[in-house]
Amino acid sequence: MTAFDSRFITPPKEEEEIYPYRRVWSSIIAESGVMVAVAIIIFLVTRFVEVPRRFYPPIGVAISLIPVGLWIGLSWWRERFVPQPRTKLVSVAIISALAANAIAIPLVEDFLQVDKWLPLENAINRIIGYTFTQGLVQSILTYLVVRYVAWPDNFRVRLDSIAYGAASAVGYATILNLHLVLSSNPSPDIAAFRIFDALAVQLAVNIIIAYGLSEVRFNARPFPVLLVATIALASFVSGLALPLRSGLTNAALEQGIGSVSPIRGFLLSAAILAGVSFIFAFLFDNAERQDAETAAQSE
Repeated sequence: MTAFDSRFITPPKEEEEIYPYRRVWSSIIAESGVMVAVAIIIFLVTRFVEVPRRFYPPIGVAISLIPVGLWIGLSWWRERFVPQPRTKLVSVAIISALAANAIAIPLVEDFLQVDKWLPLENAINRIIGYTFTQGLVQSILTYLVVRYVAWPDNFRVRLDSIAYGAASAVGYATILNLHLVLSSNPSPDIAAFRIFDALAVQLAVNIIIAYGLSEVRFNARPFPVLLVATIALASFVSGLALPLRSGLTNAALEQGIGSVSPIRGFLLSAAILAGVSFIFAFLFDNAERQDAETAAQSE
């Protein structure tokens, strides 16, 4: 009896086309997910193990460097194994870190001195104040670094803007976090939450700005004030995050009973990053689909 050969009715599968660039959304999800896990593990461990105060600074510095270590391993290193790697990621990260250290921190803390007057205001004034101080400074510096280091020549596809925005976020947030742990000496659990908070908000801010830069680069007729609108929205998200996080952390769960819980602020930061990522992933996908349809119609 002749053996049955399935090849006669099942055609051979075509080889999958190799995607030439590193997929940035998966890298962001992986890096953020690991940071969430690290923060939760440190929080749980410190519930059972008392850490001597003299170990707070070195532990804080070590936690502050975890995001950049994850970025090197899950983003920058993976670029080496794709056909068309992005070449200016390290430059964007380093210059963003230098800008945070040389401009953002002195401007916000020493010149504007927001910590001396904004915490005393009501919630609305704090949101407005942080939007036009800390939020605006961060957003403009991010835009300037990515704009003059990587845009437009290194933007080959729309998601290149996300890759460079994430690099900028990691560099910027690392300096903010090192400044935090060395200046205020928080306990490891508080440091872990605050470090994730800074990274998550900076990533969300940079994703918004990245969308504006990508639209100006690839859209033949972008909205005239799109870049201004995205910088304004990014500043507002940053300005909104800090007062809300502080309010949730120190919220009273029952009338007359205060309850300080940093995990609530941590969950808010995670929600902000997840929400912004979801919305702008949809916008990026929609823009790419429109580009494909336009290209198909022109053929």
